Formats: sequence, C-alpha cells, structure tokens
Amino acid sequence: MGAPFRCIPKICSDPGHIENGKRHGDSFIIASSVLYTCNEGYEMVGQARRYCQSDNMWSGQQPQCVPVTCNPTDHLENGKINYAYPLVYNSTVEYSCDFGFKLVGPSRRICGPDRRLLGEAPQCQEIDCGEIGPLNNGHIKGFSTRMGDKKRFHCLDGMKFQGESFETVCLESGRWSHPLPLCLGPCTVPQVEHASKVYVIQPDLLNAKPDRDPSQHMVLLTQAKLGEKTSHGSFLEIVCEDNYELDEQMDKDSVIQAPVCNNSTWSYEPKCKPASCKSTPPSPKNGRVRVASIEHGSKGYIHCLDGFRLKGSSTSECIMGNWTEVDSQCIEIFCAFPGYIDHGRVLLVGLTGMYDYKPYIKRISNNRQIAYECDPGFHVNDGAPSGATCMDGQWKPEGLPTCIKE
Repeated sequence: MGAPFRCIPKICSDPGHIENGKRHGDSFIIASSVLYTCNEGYEMVGQARRYCQSDNMWSGQQPQCVPVTCNPTDHLENGKINYAYPLVYNSTVEYSCDFGFKLVGPSRRICGPDRRLLGEAPQCQEIDCGEIGPLNNGHIKGFSTRMGDKKRFHCLDGMKFQGESFETVCLESGRWSHPLPLCLGPCTVPQVEHASKVYVIQPDLLNAKPDRDPSQHMVLLTQAKLGEKTSHGSFLEIVCEDNYELDEQMDKDSVIQAPVCNNSTWSYEPKCKPASCKSTPPSPKNGRVRVASIEHGSKGYIHCLDGFRLKGSSTSECIMGNWTEVDSQCIEIFCAFPGYIDHGRVLLVGLTGMYDYKPYIKRISNNRQIAYECDPGFHVNDGAPSGATCMDGQWKPEGLPTCIKE
C-alpha cells in the first residue's frame, strides 16, 4: 500500500506590511484575516482588514497610511502666516509681524496628530516704548511713542543739560535708544560768615590739561557776589578772615572736598570756623604736653618727667590758631637726708661703690639709692627694708630700720 492520503489547508501568500503603519495577524490560511493600523499622525486610505479567500488571494487592495492634514484657519492681524501646502502632520507653520509690531507668542507651531496646530496662536502687538518723561526743569518734544518715533530733550534757560543725547528713538526692542537726561539747576552763592572772599570755579577748569599755563586757570576763578547764580558743577573757593579757616569736608578716602553745586544744592554748607592750631604747644624742658586735638578750644596738658615738679600753669589752650602762652617750668626735685640710725649707718650707692651718707650731701636726684647697715654685734629688725630709692623727692619705702643688739 502507498502513503496515506492527507488534506492540507490552502494558504494565501504573505500580504506584506504597510509604511507608517502596522500589520496584526500572522495566519494566512483560507478564511483567516489580517488587520492594518496606522501610526500616530497618519490615517488609513482603503480597507483596514483583508481576508484570505478560497482562491488563495487576499480580498481588496493593500491600504495606505497617509499623514493627517491641518487647516491653518487662524488669521494673524498685522502679520503673516507661512507654511507649505498641504499642511501635513509634523510640518511647521511660521509667524511674522509687520513693521512696527512685535510677535507675542510662539513664532512656530507644528501640525499635531489630532489635525490641530499645537500651542496657542500668537498675536502681533504694536511696538510702543511708553512715555519717557517727565523732564524736570525742561520739556520733551514729540508725542508718539511707537517704534521709529523720536523725542527731543530741551532744558529751560539757566539749566545745565547732562545726558547721553539730546534725542532718543523708540527701538524695535520696545526701549528708547537713550535714557532721560537731567536738566540741572544753578546754585545761589551763599553768605559765609567770617569769609573775606568767595570765588566760583567753573567746571571747565577741571578739564584743563596738566601742562596748561596755571595763570590761564585764573581766568575761570571769579569772585562771586552774594545771591548770584552759578551753574551746576561749579565749585566754591573760600578765603576766610584772619584767624579763621574753612570747615572742610572729606570724602571716604579722606580727600578734602570743596563745596560743589549739585542741581541747585551745595554739597555742604560752607563755614569759616575759628582756626585750629597748626602744631602741638611747645613742651617745657624736662616735660611734655599731651593733646587730644589741635582744634580751636582744645587744651594741652603739661606733665613733668619723673623727678621733676611742675611750677606754673598745667594747661595751654588753642585759641584762634594759637596756643596760649604759659610760664610753666619743670623743676628738678631732690631727696633730703633721711636721718641717722642708732648703732648703724646710711650708705649712699654710687657708681663705684657705697659710702657714708652725710647731711651735707645735697641734690640727691631721682632714682638714686641708699642702703642700711648695722654696727658689728647688731642686726636689722625683722621685716625692715635693706635700703630705699629716691622717687619724686621721697625715699621709698619710707622709714629707717632699727639696729637690734644680737
């Protein structure tokens, strides 16, 4: 007998895959089917399901996945919308504004899978820099604040212009090309008590070259009259009466600053004060003077060196730039003969040794020393000092010892 008879199912050929989509189902026998789906952003053209027929052929035609399209129906007022037609999935729409307008929102949007453009629609907003004023002590010409418009600055008579430019332009950025300037007012020359002369130094002097003839500088140094006006930036040079001086101000670096006119106000009120002394008062011989200040009204305190006593005034006062005269003297003081010690003696200590101290020896000066000594068979009482030192006219420690018989 031959091989047994067997029936096998009919099959269709592989139906294939589709671009931008997927095939579901791997059975190709008669009556089976496959299903096609599209990726996100694509839609089906044709039948999604195909069947394996009895003639070993798949029903229908293989479908296609084509990208979805968006409809850019948005209208951009004062601007333009640019895109390639048809506007398919993942393609871009670009927005731009007309001259004088700026884009508020995204400059690009993408066609999404749900047939709508992603994100919010932008707008074209007119570029407006806004008002730059007001200009104190001046006025501004020009009313419009839109892009490309200009404004000009003008200061009132007697005011000094200080700024980058006399005009400004509204830029595409929405900012003015130059900031608001200042119109700075003049100052009134003040009355300065005890001033003999007040000069005004114009700010031009500050721009003089170092090698310029100093005599030419004096052309700008004019004597001022009380109450007259002087421009912003001017300095005052004040000459005080005899025995007076300018109460000068200093900056943070301890540099003396002259009064300067700053927009109608002087940087400080100038004053002529009683003059300070230029040095400390003279010290007496064998003494010194301690001072805390050399300003008018300050006092110097006179002290004598050790071994000297002050005779006369102990203070000197600075009055209008001069120290009051004093007749102070530092007189040397001496220690007197300390007395005798029963059964002992007092010895004066010298450079080469010690010798008996007798009452006729005078002028024992500060820091000289004496020693005490008992006769043979006697000793100094317990606790008594072995000697003393002359200090400011007194023997220290005070008192003589006692010599006790052994």
